[in-house]
Amino acid sequence: MPRFLDLPLQSVLEALCTHCMPSALQHYCINPNCGNHNDTEDALCSATMASLCLTSRDLNAVATRYLYHKPVTSQWGLLARTLIARPDLAEYVRELRDYSWGYCREKGGYPACPPEVSTYWKEGMEELLNTLPEQQELYSEMTMDGDDTDTNVKVDLLMSLCANLEQVKVTVGYFNIAALCLRYTFDRLSSITLSHEDTEGGISFQNVAPLVDSAPNLKYLRFHALAAEETALNETLPRLTTMVLDWSTIDYPALVKVLENCPRLETFKYFGGGPLVGNGDITPRQAQDAFVSLGRNLRCIYLNLLSDAFGDGRLILEDRLMTSLAELGKLEHLSLDLRCLVPHRDPHCTSSTGGPDGTWINLNEGPLPQPNETYLVNLLPVSIRHFNIEESYVDVAPLLPAIRRLASVARERFPKLRHVGIPTEKLDAETVKEVTAAFQEAGVGLNTATWPTLSPCF
Repeated sequence: MPRFLDLPLQSVLEALCTHCMPSALQHYCINPNCGNHNDTEDALCSATMASLCLTSRDLNAVATRYLYHKPVTSQWGLLARTLIARPDLAEYVRELRDYSWGYCREKGGYPACPPEVSTYWKEGMEELLNTLPEQQELYSEMTMDGDDTDTNVKVDLLMSLCANLEQVKVTVGYFNIAALCLRYTFDRLSSITLSHEDTEGGISFQNVAPLVDSAPNLKYLRFHALAAEETALNETLPRLTTMVLDWSTIDYPALVKVLENCPRLETFKYFGGGPLVGNGDITPRQAQDAFVSLGRNLRCIYLNLLSDAFGDGRLILEDRLMTSLAELGKLEHLSLDLRCLVPHRDPHCTSSTGGPDGTWINLNEGPLPQPNETYLVNLLPVSIRHFNIEESYVDVAPLLPAIRRLASVARERFPKLRHVGIPTEKLDAETVKEVTAAFQEAGVGLNTATWPTLSPCF
């Protein structure tokens, strides 16, 4: 029987390292209210590798680098002390991930914050402010005080010690996020995922921008609860291909700036968070105009405006809805909620408005215009492969003629189309059977959904 040391140790350690293992085997969600929101798997794998490091000198030499690829950060003060004392270990860190920063004082069994960490932070900030005194107000909210230490300080401090980071997936708070870590350009950092620590409000794009700008090779950017209004990225991100705004808000100027500064963007996913997150919102027509003008490389668009509040008391008619994305010649995957497609009355707003003569006009009077039967045929580009319509408070019935028309011409007009999804909860069984058969005849699979395919946890 071969000895353990005769086994391919690199393969064994890569199977234990949650940074090296295939992403399909990792189960995480950036929504802080989600049940998958924990670092138990990281802790178990790290404990196993730590045990291997203590087994023998030979194993220690091989396993240590994997142990620090994605260190557990719940006791962030002790980790920071180690990385300050051992810069050689800090060079191994490839991923910084945490959703539950541990206490630094003696609460819950965690030790007091090491003095070396406090000294490192204070000296670093003094040096930064001496160099950039005009930034005093910008960094005034970043404080270190044991278990009261600002969440953003923990992120910034650990990042400032790890110049070789490839992925960052952390919870952050209000105000500025980056200070000491801006001494580096993170050339290896390709993925940033930020989740807001509060259940109300959102991360300001203005506070995030310096951190994002310090990663010129960034490919993947994802936020939970981002308030992107008026201002957006300051620098061009030439390699960014995916942006996900989960439970966030974005207005038209911010979306335009994002698309301008991300010329290679291929995937844009947006799930509107509404007024609970921020004041910005965007209409489907504004999103369409921005995509057609600046997003010609887009291959995947997901747009769900269910919680946005762009109605401002008026009917949502054709002038605010999407009409055509046919010019996006590379678009293959498109998912829109019904609010983007069907004229409707906005239930979030008042049903009456003042007339020019001072009388009140009831907005609920009279029929709404209906989409014509060629609506979806005109909306989709020839390149489309997957098209999904998600449920909202808007009824799908007015769109049925357009859905039937799409099925009848799908084989001829959209030869690459393979799947269509529509919400069928409010449709009778006979209608669902008819539509399903029509798409099957065209060689297109029909998926039915009763709620958004991509929830706030998508």
